[in-house]
Amino acid sequence: MPSSILALLITIYSGVGVTCLVWPQRLQKMALRQSLGVERTHPRLIILIGSWKYIFFLRAVGVVSVTAALLLLSGMAHHT
Repeated sequence: MPSSILALLITIYSGVGVTCLVWPQRLQKMALRQSLGVERTHPRLIILIGSWKYIFFLRAVGVVSVTAALLLLSGMAHHT
């Protein structure tokens, strides 16, 4: 894989990971605002997004994303 594509993937995964790890409550508030129109048709969605499980999910996504970025970075360092 070309190094420019690897660099792009590392940047994307790092950005997603850091955002999910540092600001999960802010992402939760944004998700709640975006889903206000569907509360009549999907009330369980609002309950899920408002719960602690959603924060846990965001942090898990953050850990996986940062790990993927670090693995790509180490793979890129070994190939150059």
